[in-house]
Amino acid sequence: MSFLRTISRARAAFTNWLTVCFLVGVGGPSALPPRDGWAPLGRRRLRLRTRIGPVLETEVANASPVIEVFAYREYGDVPAEKLTRVLDIGAHVGSFALWVSSFDSRISVVCVEPEPRNFADLRLNVERNGAGGRITTRQAALAAVEGSSIELVVSTHRESSSAFASSGERVRVPGVTLGSLLRDEGPFDLVKIDCEGAEWAALEGLGDDLWPLLPRVVLECHATPGHSIEEMLSLLRSKGLQATLWSRAPAPVDWCDEVAVIWAER
Repeated sequence: MSFLRTISRARAAFTNWLTVCFLVGVGGPSALPPRDGWAPLGRRRLRLRTRIGPVLETEVANASPVIEVFAYREYGDVPAEKLTRVLDIGAHVGSFALWVSSFDSRISVVCVEPEPRNFADLRLNVERNGAGGRITTRQAALAAVEGSSIELVVSTHRESSSAFASSGERVRVPGVTLGSLLRDEGPFDLVKIDCEGAEWAALEGLGDDLWPLLPRVVLECHATPGHSIEEMLSLLRSKGLQATLWSRAPAPVDWCDEVAVIWAER
């Protein structure tokens, strides 16, 4: 994508696009060099004012997912007109939840986010946009076993925090299974999953009786050691879902090879 086209996307998405471009860098959102001199800029608070309504605030070094949702339209093909209730696993600071709920006042979202600082921003962004009546939040990590806790490695670039990262602050957060979310919080018209590699254990451990509770899934799939994008496509199709590859690219982290966005529906 050309430099000018990237600027054009940012301008179309945010009213304060010039500030966003200057602070974050239109060529690679939040990809600040890992040098001490950049640390103060990375920690600076940035409020991203979208043209469709939602306003989201987080640190400069944590703004990439907001830009991916609103400027790059990572989930732009999600059929919002078919949705009334959504489960957002890996909600980050609320980008997807606030984006999808902005299309129709009848859409409600259950957000699950483990990383403590992301979760704090998530709650503030929901409150800031007056969305508390339609968006609920829960601090938890996707787990394979109910009642477990997960050790999360919190990286400097917070959107890359995961249980698989090799360096960063380690925090322990409560775990929740996909099955319990589907049973206790559903039914859902759409489940969005972006949980930095935890999707494999969560989906492979889902009982056959619970797969019908997944009518639509939009999934960021990570090709971790021993797992491939093709394997995930095969798994989804074996469970009765028509799976389509939306995008595929080399991973920007060292614990997986590729990242793909997959859409699947019955």
